[in-house]
Amino acid sequence: MLSKRCYSFILNASTRRLFHGTASSKIAGICRNGFDRDYSGTAAGSTYGTGTYFAVDVSFSRGYGDSLLLVRVLTGICGYSSGSGKPNLSIIPGSQNERIHSVVDNTSNPSMYIVSNDNPAYQEYIIYLS
Repeated sequence: MLSKRCYSFILNASTRRLFHGTASSKIAGICRNGFDRDYSGTAAGSTYGTGTYFAVDVSFSRGYGDSLLLVRVLTGICGYSSGSGKPNLSIIPGSQNERIHSVVDNTSNPSMYIVSNDNPAYQEYIIYLS
């Protein structure tokens, strides 16, 4: 049974189709086990804190491996990351203790979303680059 808070979040959830670049050798593991924020920063650093990084523009993700995943990501309520390398654990304005669900590099025109929860991303398509 879903809690009222969880059900409300699902109904009002914000989802986006975003890109994630990676090595083709990691595709099967991601598709089988999902994304894992514990690997955050192993390929490209973690400027915006721990989490899985997704890009709006495919050209940005191309530089991170020979494969791309087109992913449906539950971004929820986004906050801004200062680029300090630490996660943004801000409380959502107007909530009691609920923290933001993801961070962006730019609140007015995000090019990148960083999600610190492992579950809110579904791999829709695999794109192998030549």
